[in-house]
Amino acid sequence: MNGNEPMIAIEYAGSATMVTLLPQELLDGSLIVRLRETLYPLADESGVNLIMDFSQVKSLSSSALGYLMEVKKQVEQRKGRFIICGVKTKVINTPEDRYINEIFKVSRLDTFFEICEGIPEALMRLQVSCSAT
Repeated sequence: MNGNEPMIAIEYAGSATMVTLLPQELLDGSLIVRLRETLYPLADESGVNLIMDFSQVKSLSSSALGYLMEVKKQVEQRKGRFIICGVKTKVINTPEDRYINEIFKVSRLDTFFEICEGIPEALMRLQVSCSAT
């Protein structure tokens, strides 16, 4: 991915901002920096409900995971909600042929993040939590 290609696609539905990550690999440090610059304004909004769709991503680094932890904290500090979905894609270049969701489980980040199978489930969770308050 070169420096001119978009990092994300954004859609809005009610109180949710849905962000689809477009790079297939989130490994390079310069990509993580670009991702930070791209996502910061979205995560900095007060009360934003941010849904991150990983359905296009096939591999990611520990730096990318660390950054996601920062985004989650930033969103929650501003009274929003952070949900990850679409983490079923295989991680490439691993002998175990793991899935990204296994990385979240092995690192115990599945207990830190709210993870859904897809955007429809994430939107439903937001809708249920909004109607319960």
